[in-house]
Amino acid sequence: MEPFQAVSARALLIGLSANAVTPESLACSAPAPVTVPERPYFNAEPRLIQFTGQRGTPPPEPRTVFLDGDRVEYRTSVIGRGFTTPSPRTGTLPTNDRVTLTFSTGALAAAIYEDQVILVAPGASQSIIVRVLLTVIDTPQLLVDQRPIVFRFPRGGALPAPRALYVTATAKPIHFEALIASETWVMINPGVAQIPANLRVEVDPRTLASGTYNGLIRVTAAEAANSPKEVPVTLIVD
Repeated sequence: MEPFQAVSARALLIGLSANAVTPESLACSAPAPVTVPERPYFNAEPRLIQFTGQRGTPPPEPRTVFLDGDRVEYRTSVIGRGFTTPSPRTGTLPTNDRVTLTFSTGALAAAIYEDQVILVAPGASQSIIVRVLLTVIDTPQLLVDQRPIVFRFPRGGALPAPRALYVTATAKPIHFEALIASETWVMINPGVAQIPANLRVEVDPRTLASGTYNGLIRVTAAEAANSPKEVPVTLIVD
């Protein structure tokens, strides 16, 4: 066995200096920088579409979603109630820069519905969601008090006081027309109005002989499913 040899402090320092880590040595061993590719730009507007549809009427007009972005391929899908159909289903920007949405509302009951049109472009930072909110209302129904309106006129007396006829409808305000069938002794005002409305019914019996006269008020509304409604009017001249 070799005898133990003492090492001086100066020799130890020289050995450490020979193996010291310098800035130059670190620079040589640093990894190369990593370049992250930029994701393609992809956008769509509008992001929210709202409209109201009425049962028994044609579906709403198609709506357009406009696309913008880099040259990317995209695809569309729909989740929700399923009343929305996008076209095209797939496309490439900038050639196919819009998506047309058509709607089918005929089988839906009166309620509020939502579809979500999802547009996905592979490589883009995120998918795009276009919300479609649909409110379906029932076909309006005319509501008219159809009880007979009776006037009595004693000869030489005062003219009968006017009567009120209230006209309204379900679902939404609609326009209507009130007409007198053929009699000239009964008048109604206004003849055309928007529901709800109070109609003023009057009679002028001064040129009539004694007797009983019957007339008819006909209320019509193009949007109402139960149009027309008829209200009998009777005038008794004593």
